[in-house]
Amino acid sequence: MRVLGKTQGSSANNPWLILVFGLILFSSFSTIAQNAFAQTGTIAAVITGSDFFPLAVTVNPNNNMIYAADGAANQLDIVNGTTNTIVGTLPTGNQPFGVAVNPNTDRIFVTNRPDGTMTVIDGQEKTVMKTITLPGYPQGIAVDPNSNKVYVAGVKGSTGSVFVYNANNGKLTTVIGSYCGAWAVAVNPVTSKVYVTSAFSNGCAPNNMVYVIDENSNTIVSSFQAGPAGLYAYDVQVNPATNRIYVSTFGGSSEGVYVADGSTNSIIAYVQATEPRGIAVNPTTDKVYVTNLNDGTLSIIDGQTNTLLGVIPPCQPGPPFTCMPDLSQYAVANPKTNMIYVDTGSTTGMIVINGNP
Repeated sequence: MRVLGKTQGSSANNPWLILVFGLILFSSFSTIAQNAFAQTGTIAAVITGSDFFPLAVTVNPNNNMIYAADGAANQLDIVNGTTNTIVGTLPTGNQPFGVAVNPNTDRIFVTNRPDGTMTVIDGQEKTVMKTITLPGYPQGIAVDPNSNKVYVAGVKGSTGSVFVYNANNGKLTTVIGSYCGAWAVAVNPVTSKVYVTSAFSNGCAPNNMVYVIDENSNTIVSSFQAGPAGLYAYDVQVNPATNRIYVSTFGGSSEGVYVADGSTNSIIAYVQATEPRGIAVNPTTDKVYVTNLNDGTLSIIDGQTNTLLGVIPPCQPGPPFTCMPDLSQYAVANPKTNMIYVDTGSTTGMIVINGNP
């Protein structure tokens, strides 16, 4: 009597068949990774340093300076994008969570979550200007460079709110809300619309809602759901050139990146990803970069076709830099240099990806 899988000629015991099958799998995965590099560039550098644990990240494309919130060291890390070196640090509040910059004024804004404050920094002078007390606990943050208004997603009491800080006169002008969750926030300066995700809304609404705020009226004018109920909407980013909104979701079989049309506030596409977190949009190349926390990969999406170009695979830390050396959370793209900066929140530091075609 022959038992399947146990005979001498079966594939389970044939080392040659196992080897061939393994090579096919490796070749398929390598092809995906190579496609990603061929169409988006290569990993240019990994920046490390003492007490350098960058998490949230933003970039000023006008001077090619990268600013990262360093929650472990309670500071803002400053990186020169031309030399890929750390050129300074500045103190913030406790556990800085989010960071944004107005490239026109070179003012950097850092949310300090447990303190309920926001640190305002002069990027040119590299000095702390002031600390603003907010009426709640801040999380995500974004700046409209045209209006010079800062939008902070946070929690006031048991509900989510958006705090609006007018950087022109240094005053906290409006608290928009209340609604269920307020986690990440993004601004489209062309349409004067603000987008807020509702992850971790404590069950008062679906955790994958995205609220749309009109800057002129400071009111919620619309909302849409990123995927089916049960998902968590984590990050949100905007391509102002195409008016597309990108939302990363996790927590179920339908997790991935959902693409919305900003003119209709409706979902038009979905790209699968494994526990995606941070999103970086490059409006120059129309490429979208997504960090995947679970497997340590980086997904690259074509913004024109809303299809996956490739995945940069994970690897062990250390050169040669041809893969992602650590798990990552947040990313940002410089549309002038086409470089992408990915923060790890660990001693691995910051991963720099060359996104030039």
